[in-house]
Amino acid sequence: VWNPSFSSYAYAVRRGMELGLADNEWHARQRYHARRTREIGAIFREVLGRERVVVVLPTQADVPDISEEMLSWNGTAADVDALATTPYFGYMLSLPDSAPVVGRMSLDELFHELETKTLPETLDYVAQQAAIARRHQVPLITYEAGQHLCNLGEPKDPKVEALFDAANRDPRMGRLYTTLLTEWNRHSN
Repeated sequence: VWNPSFSSYAYAVRRGMELGLADNEWHARQRYHARRTREIGAIFREVLGRERVVVVLPTQADVPDISEEMLSWNGTAADVDALATTPYFGYMLSLPDSAPVVGRMSLDELFHELETKTLPETLDYVAQQAAIARRHQVPLITYEAGQHLCNLGEPKDPKVEALFDAANRDPRMGRLYTTLLTEWNRHSN
């Protein structure tokens, strides 16, 4: 719903605007997503019973405003059981525009970037998402997370591919995951 390269993004925008949920596409998309999550959750609760269903509102990790918008809108926080996000780190390094710089990095330089910039940014988003979840009295959970080192350019830059492969095999990656999971647990309880 947050990624315009998927058809669900355009669908949520269109439905949100058709239903008059907002006067702009940004809020209409988020509100439609919140509304539909609540509707589907209600159906499952009716059929299976409230005690068997956990209604999860997924959100975009690096845009905490989306979480605030959805949970604040029209009683959504009262109708969901958890807010779920995806704390990935390294995404910006995967973008095609980054390939010329990343392709010239050494493995040590890549890990320096991951350790000092991209993971700390992700952890800041985790802290913001956790604060929003606490404010709305819902737990913060994750449905996927980790490094996002994938060569998104076409054609694939072989230097970037080799660097990312080496990073994923390097013991320092394990330490980054440990930091991510430790900090996730600290913020999300």
